[in-house]
Amino acid sequence: MSVFVSPDDEAVPGALVTAVLSRLQHISPGDQIRLENISEQLRGSNEGRAVDFPLHIPSSKRAEFPIDTLFVITLPYGSKAKDALQEGIRRAILLAETKPVLNVIIPCIGIKWEGSKGHTDTPLPVYFNTSFNAMPVTSHPHRLYKSLYKSWPTFELQDVISALDSAQHGSPPRRRKPELFRFIIATQGSLNCFFFLV
Repeated sequence: MSVFVSPDDEAVPGALVTAVLSRLQHISPGDQIRLENISEQLRGSNEGRAVDFPLHIPSSKRAEFPIDTLFVITLPYGSKAKDALQEGIRRAILLAETKPVLNVIIPCIGIKWEGSKGHTDTPLPVYFNTSFNAMPVTSHPHRLYKSLYKSWPTFELQDVISALDSAQHGSPPRRRKPELFRFIIATQGSLNCFFFLV
């Protein structure tokens, strides 16, 4: 997830932080209260910083939100986020390596949910190239997933697939080069896409 920081030390939660806060309100109110303060904690942070945020979801609610730890990175607000995005993803994956985490889901942070263009948008080709270049050579966590927004219309998904294919084929060789498996699942008239990176 992302928090946007500005030169005047303002910190604004990204849309995904806001969505998670809404889910946690009913599932784990204690975690919601702690997460509400994340922007304040990251105020004045350098761009590309990564912090972990352990969750304490009650076992009775775990099926509703089966996530143990959130990783939050700081991105610049109102300017290009490529360098901070790459450093933040790299740091978050390395941080996950030190935790008992088996699976990491990397959302499309820095890209707006509704597809509108704005100050915090990162172009899709830049986003995917940056994501792949940020992935360090690690043996743990064992699985990385790239998550796409299920509300993207078909024409935007075509652009996403094109940018993703281009970035995956153009990523530099490494010991853990992402091999892509695409799973597109139809849910209630929309698409929910996950890309499994081995």
